[in-house]
Amino acid sequence: MLSIGCSEPAAPHWPEIAQLVGLECTHANGAEGSFQLPEIMGAGCALFDFDCDGDLDVYTVNSGFDPVAARNRLFENQLSQSGQLNFGECERAAGADDNGFGMGVAAGDYDADGWPDLYLTNFGQDRLLRNNSGRFTDQTAAAQIGDTGWGSSAAFADLNGDGMLDIYVANYMQHPRHSQKSCRNQDGAIEYCGPLTHFDAQADILLLSLGDGSFEDRSERAGLTSVAPAFGLGVCVRDFNQDGQPDVFVANDAVANHLWINDGSAHFEERAREARLALNMGGAAEASMGIVAEDLNGDEQLDLFLTHLVDETHTLYQGDGQGQFRDETEASGLHAPSFDRTGFGVAALDAEHDGDLDLIVANGRIARGALSPNHPRKKPWNLYAECDQFFLNTAIPNSAVDSKVPFVDFSARAGPSFLVPHVGRGLAKGDVDRDGDVDILITSNGGDLRLLRNDAPKLGSSLVVEVKSQRGGYAALGARVQVRHELGTQTRVLASGDSYLSSHAPQLHFGLGAASVVDIFVEWPDGSTRLFESVPTGTHFVAEL
Repeated sequence: MLSIGCSEPAAPHWPEIAQLVGLECTHANGAEGSFQLPEIMGAGCALFDFDCDGDLDVYTVNSGFDPVAARNRLFENQLSQSGQLNFGECERAAGADDNGFGMGVAAGDYDADGWPDLYLTNFGQDRLLRNNSGRFTDQTAAAQIGDTGWGSSAAFADLNGDGMLDIYVANYMQHPRHSQKSCRNQDGAIEYCGPLTHFDAQADILLLSLGDGSFEDRSERAGLTSVAPAFGLGVCVRDFNQDGQPDVFVANDAVANHLWINDGSAHFEERAREARLALNMGGAAEASMGIVAEDLNGDEQLDLFLTHLVDETHTLYQGDGQGQFRDETEASGLHAPSFDRTGFGVAALDAEHDGDLDLIVANGRIARGALSPNHPRKKPWNLYAECDQFFLNTAIPNSAVDSKVPFVDFSARAGPSFLVPHVGRGLAKGDVDRDGDVDILITSNGGDLRLLRNDAPKLGSSLVVEVKSQRGGYAALGARVQVRHELGTQTRVLASGDSYLSSHAPQLHFGLGAASVVDIFVEWPDGSTRLFESVPTGTHFVAEL
């Protein structure tokens, strides 16, 4: 078995099943041998129900300048038709086969017709694809958008409260199509250049919906040009200061992160330093990439977890509920296990349904690592490969793990899927097989798509909640869901963005321990609320007004 500093095998809690269920897909990265940075950065993926048949389909992004190899791919989940988990590739991706130099994807119903649309970020012109009852058409020109820089992650969100979804795009850098710049590592070998070596950062953009299917670039009027541009890679939308308005956090590479506080009219002020989210506890900027924004310690306050470059560690910022955050990485147990990895895509999930959120990280280097004695030298791309990691949250009393810190690197006992190194990038979560737990989709740069089925032993019940929008019937992005039961309360927000270049399924999953019946309180983005009482656990619950 291939091993590059990875753990020994254990119980198969997360079997990798992509090819077994028809997801035979190898990422084209566009590598041509000249070490152009865009080829090592992609690419993303999405879990969403494109045909509205009740199960999650898969969209993957490809990269490069070859118009055939770079075509994106769409796989239809046939679970609702056959009763078995199996995917079939849609011919020409049902019109979503964009062949730009792909980076990321965000899913959201921008025209409120009940069908999820796609925004694609590219190294080059971004694309907006409208879903017409299961077939996609390119609306980039008609919507008056199409940023031509280097887009990374994007998110749909109603940022001005008019009921229509806007689009925030984190941009990376100004990079010529074929850069003549070159960099070398400490051994003198040619290597990919980092963001601070030769390139200028590129400003993010805000596309505000005009309500008629078109958008206006409001980046300058929104205040996004009030600070120097940064190397944006990850983006998430949450109410960071608890004033009832959606704010935007951007994970920046090698420079301070940005936190854009919204006044409610889509005008922003950058306050990352005031919130103590710009830098780590040592006052250093890190190579921020993937994002988790959830309550990770069970205190009903928003926390932030960011993935970083090797030798930096990933970082956990614990929120105090007043808009301030504190770097608790070392105390959390996440410092040492992440120091020798480069993390990209990431998700928080309750793997074993005990009531707290665990973490899963897709790892893969940007600079080549050392060869292990049994490394297949005929595959030089594997010099960037690393094992993914699963961090078990042990904060709940009576946990099976005796630890003084909340998170334990449980990868060694999470199964063979965590022993096979790859160049992990995008990561999306969702209940693909509708069995009540969260499965994980991971892209590999230049490698095969991975689908990790959650077979972790369960310690309790669960609930999957979907919230329908008021206008079109698809996911109500921005909705706040609170699940209440005799053992406590859990709160989640249905949001776009998060992770890295990818789009999670529009579902909220709650591990509930011994609870069998719960009350569900839902607040829609427009402030409408509804209480659903005595909902049985173990179901997929759809909340509608």
